[in-house]
Amino acid sequence: MISAHTGCSCLNENIREHSIKTREDSVEVDPVDSVPAYEFVYSGMCRRKGHLEDLISQLFRLHDLDSDGYLEESELISLNQAIAYLHYGSSADLDAIERRFSQLFRTKLNAEGLPVPYAIFNGYILQVLADLDKNLDAQEMIMEQWVAEATSGLFVYLQNPSFGSGAPRSRHSSGTWGSIIIES
Repeated sequence: MISAHTGCSCLNENIREHSIKTREDSVEVDPVDSVPAYEFVYSGMCRRKGHLEDLISQLFRLHDLDSDGYLEESELISLNQAIAYLHYGSSADLDAIERRFSQLFRTKLNAEGLPVPYAIFNGYILQVLADLDKNLDAQEMIMEQWVAEATSGLFVYLQNPSFGSGAPRSRHSSGTWGSIIIES
């Protein structure tokens, strides 16, 4: 299961250390030399090299519904229909989602609608992130949100046969979730 609290213990530890240092230095704190809140928060995020790449890889694996190492147009559509259902319930326009993501797939990933490998997906996502925000921290937060939505969408997808066009309904996954089988 993907934990929403990844890195929190590290952040909490940094907050504790900062609190101890602040108490120790509280007698003579110069407000001009104090650390701005945003710098403190970002410095405590415990970002490791490659975190953004890990998130993109995780998003790809969530979309790769048949776990064959390729993203198919139908997989992109199916998962995004499930995500739309999460947002809008039964009023979600699944046909509009199908048109939107079919067009996206064919204009940004493969004009013929053929399955694409991770490298193509990765390049596309990096471009979208760069267009949305140049800040690496913001890009990571965007990716974390997309991964969370895709994870929730996957569970809805696996339980509802009305999403997509016949993509598989059982999935073996390893890595972040541990080794589990999710079946509907």
